Amino acid sequence: MTHVTIPAMTINVHKAKWARSKSAALYLQAVEVERRAEGDWRQRERARNGAAILRGEAERYAAMARRWGGSA
Repeated sequence: MTHVTIPAMTINVHKAKWARSKSAALYLQAVEVERRAEGDWRQRERARNGAAILRGEAERYAAMARRWGGSA
């Protein structure tokens, strides 16, 4: 059986790519939540708060991508 070693840089590049795509997906979800907000001011405020949480998570994943060597 042959042991294959994957360079750490390759793994980090893939991690960065994954984190960038996760960040983009979360950001799009935040935009969609705000766009679809309906109802009274309480429901719209809840949607805005939910979108803010999603944007915060998107930024967290973007920071991971930057740390792993990709630009986000």
